[in-house]
Amino acid sequence: NLKVRNLTLDPNPASPGDAVAARAEIVNEGSQDVTTIARWIFNDQVVAEHEVWIPAGGYNVTQAQIQAPDESGTYAVGILANPNRDRPANEKTWDDNYAEGYLEVRRLASPGSDGLTLQAWSHPGTDLYGEWQPARKRPVNTAKWSDDVRATLRVARPVPPRGRLDWWEISSAKLTYPRQNPDFTFGCPYPPSGTVTVNMKLPGRAGPETDWLEATAEFEENWAMDGFPVYCMLEERQMTTERPKAYPVTATYTVRYQYTYVVCGNDGCETITATDSYTRTARQDLLVNGAGTILYGN
Repeated sequence: NLKVRNLTLDPNPASPGDAVAARAEIVNEGSQDVTTIARWIFNDQVVAEHEVWIPAGGYNVTQAQIQAPDESGTYAVGILANPNRDRPANEKTWDDNYAEGYLEVRRLASPGSDGLTLQAWSHPGTDLYGEWQPARKRPVNTAKWSDDVRATLRVARPVPPRGRLDWWEISSAKLTYPRQNPDFTFGCPYPPSGTVTVNMKLPGRAGPETDWLEATAEFEENWAMDGFPVYCMLEERQMTTERPKAYPVTATYTVRYQYTYVVCGNDGCETITATDSYTRTARQDLLVNGAGTILYGN
């Protein structure tokens, strides 16, 4: 009598495209050596079949390599000894010739959405009473004229199309914001003319355990004084009012990553390593709501 026992799957859970090692023992309870057939069944399909010699009163190991499907889910893995019931033909029972396990396939999930955040600070300085005032942190995504602004691009870990993520990085990132009008003055704050684009500071390469990477850049809000009313004597007109105004700031960035997956066929399984990338743009409006000054830091 033959009996199947100790079916294991490694890794389990697995990622889509993983090579999964399936292993089981076939026990020979009889008094004579037996050479039989081991048939592996995955997702209702035969994926491997081979001969196994089993000593009398002992056992031998049968193994197969299974490729995890691209879709998440739970899949049955079965091992059947002596499927044709002829090697040997005189088993006392067939009920223990089959064992079944379950492979759980989990696709790597994204930790969240990418985003751009703008944090402004006033300049430190001496106030009208001669007292030192430290730099002041503005509400997020708002700034006053002359503020220093730090842009932070937060990028979520990519999800490969299949298999396991090996590493990932922000390979490039550029920040674009309004350019100060060449005729801009405190008394005549002409609107911005064009844009400025700068490289952002990159964080370097990370492993699959890292959920987020951040790129940063700093600039001065020197192009607008909306929210602070200014009447331009030269133009003889009101150039800004007490109404704040939002200006677009964008970060265009490229994420590059490497992943590994397995392709199985009649001749066995092959491990494939590939790299891929994508480019996106994140936008965050900066609300200009007044005029700070270098001298007074208000």
